Amino acid sequence: MINIHKIKSFTENPLEGNLAGVIIHAEHLSDFEMQNIAKEVGASETAFIFPSKQSDFRIRWFTPNTEVGLCIHATIAALSILRNKNLLNSNTIRLETKNTELLCKMEKNNIFVKVSGYHPISNPSNYSDIFPMLPINTNQLITAPQIIKIFDDQELVLEVKSLNDLKNLNPSKEQYAQICSLLNVTGISIFTRETFDLKNQIHTREFAPLYGYLEDPLCGMAAGAIAAFINEKKVLRFEQGHFCGTKGIITVEPEAHGTFWIGGSCCILS
Repeated sequence: MINIHKIKSFTENPLEGNLAGVIIHAEHLSDFEMQNIAKEVGASETAFIFPSKQSDFRIRWFTPNTEVGLCIHATIAALSILRNKNLLNSNTIRLETKNTELLCKMEKNNIFVKVSGYHPISNPSNYSDIFPMLPINTNQLITAPQIIKIFDDQELVLEVKSLNDLKNLNPSKEQYAQICSLLNVTGISIFTRETFDLKNQIHTREFAPLYGYLEDPLCGMAAGAIAAFINEKKVLRFEQGHFCGTKGIITVEPEAHGTFWIGGSCCILS
């Protein structure tokens, strides 16, 4: 019997945060089996943990319909289970992944993942074509949209003026998937510096329709892309999930250019 753990990341409240599935002994599972498990769990990502010869563990992530190269919230979930089962020998953990080795640090109530390589690649020349599909108009934007690349993923980032701009998006999976295909991006991050809680600096919504779901309640990778877009050398607290009923907080700490520690708390459900 396969033991599937369920964890909420970026919160300590079991009714909030972003759900992730975790399987900690996945070495006997085929890709087909892992994909079916991820579909069954139904979370935006499920993490699978393997032994590693070069790192502490190896990790892979599957959405309901495909494997992805990096997922922060499911990594936090996986590390929380490994810690809970006393399988970690240190508060600093190295994870072998498809693209790189991830350095992670365990703190009392938070887990952080170090992600390097965020960089802007373009201002999409045809971005005005997407406004009717969002829907957003130029009066709602603070500055021009930009595409941020990290490993194999490309994130379209847009800054709008207000929470109302985010609230009124009324996203369509079909239209947002069309935007992703048109601009060759894997996700769409739309954010504002207006927040519900004054302790936070950013409120954001994240959409990834090509991965089998429309809206990701809380997305660490996208928070890193927004931090790269903003390019300010300060810690940022992101609030997210309010518009899909499962809020939480993501913390992004800048290091060198294009490198961020991304993390938060978590709550083990099973």
